[in-house]
Amino acid sequence: MAIENNNCTSENCEYERNQLNVLQEAPQKSLDFLSEIISQLSVVEDPNFDPNNNFKYTVANSILTEKPGFSKNHGYDVFLKILKNGSLELTFTGPMFEEPLVLNSSALESLQQLGVGIVAETPDVNALMMKLLTNIGLFTADQLIDGELSPTAVVADEFIAKNPDGSYDYEIIDIGNGKGRNILKFDMDRITRKAMPFINAEVAGILSSEQDAVALWNVYIAKGTSVEEDAQMVQNANARLAKAGVMKKIYHYHKIKKFYLKVNI
Repeated sequence: MAIENNNCTSENCEYERNQLNVLQEAPQKSLDFLSEIISQLSVVEDPNFDPNNNFKYTVANSILTEKPGFSKNHGYDVFLKILKNGSLELTFTGPMFEEPLVLNSSALESLQQLGVGIVAETPDVNALMMKLLTNIGLFTADQLIDGELSPTAVVADEFIAKNPDGSYDYEIIDIGNGKGRNILKFDMDRITRKAMPFINAEVAGILSSEQDAVALWNVYIAKGTSVEEDAQMVQNANARLAKAGVMKKIYHYHKIKKFYLKVNI
């Protein structure tokens, strides 16, 4: 109305026209902003979520996903406001907030440009380990199905230990009742030489993100898991390969990551 009546407070109605543009862009910007907030807050529901993150983000996610106990009837609310500079502000209030949690769209965009999220996402160590095995060269191409190791995959013959006469070398595993089982031995020196360049690159990639490195430390390393627990974690990821003896050896990948992280952090 100020523009139409030539009653603007700024020269050539510049301020008023800018505010019109803000209003016209607001619906789509609001949808994009809310969508990104919901996506980033959903990280708190990951099974390996770092509990050292600010608990306010878990509460905010509970409000947006309408979890029991976080409704308006319980004193929680969310407000979306358009600021004069065109940015959006989402404010969460409720009993568990000592102060309102305020999220700004411009601040969120700045974080995204830096490759940082409002909630630290913990790297999935099991998934990284399994993915690494498909690229590390320990298995032949025919052992892969759609880029993943097949359930019956076995390590390439060149990495299996052999006797001087060329026959396979075995070790005996006690299975109880005075019985044993012969399983193939693996040439761990050769496997290590083959794997280390890939492991170093994987570790460097994780350490390139401070958020990822800290979350990985808090979730996996600070717990002080034993070698046996690490091996069991790997077994859970792929029991068949673990029984074959391959994954049980490759759990050193996890321990090596711990070493690198401890040194660098």
